[in-house]
Amino acid sequence: MNNVVKINKATTLNDYYSVLDILAEDTHLVTDIDSDNLVQKIYIVNNDQAIAKMPENFIRTFKIKQGCVIGVETIPRNSILGTHTDFPPRKSNLLINISDGAVELLHSNNGTLVEKTVEPLGTLLVDVTKPHGCRREYEFDAKFLSINYQLSYQETIAYLAIT
Repeated sequence: MNNVVKINKATTLNDYYSVLDILAEDTHLVTDIDSDNLVQKIYIVNNDQAIAKMPENFIRTFKIKQGCVIGVETIPRNSILGTHTDFPPRKSNLLINISDGAVELLHSNNGTLVEKTVEPLGTLLVDVTKPHGCRREYEFDAKFLSINYQLSYQETIAYLAIT
């Protein structure tokens, strides 16, 4: 299994940033973290109004519905994000690289910590109940749109029909 969601190429970087703008206007900010090695702004999609404003291609591709938790997670340039596990209720995150370059992420795969390169606009599903992080520094902000369906890793694979 490659943990990658096939993205319709009509989904652009502008689409992802428009989703973040919509969330900032029409949803509830649940997490706002700004530390030396991670900046997070996480929103819960709690109304149909926000979904209706999102690009249709984004909604269809990522099966967005009320209750999804969507945000932007940034590892600032020249920073390292040590391996860590997330706090409940987070179980898995679909990460979409909206950076200027490829980023190598660490994630647990069958009990082994492995490195995966995620190209710009590429995706990676991460089981956040297991160690994950980024041990390389970049000359750009490593920025990801994150989607959390409030499902376990295996449930998210089934929901998104990842093969």
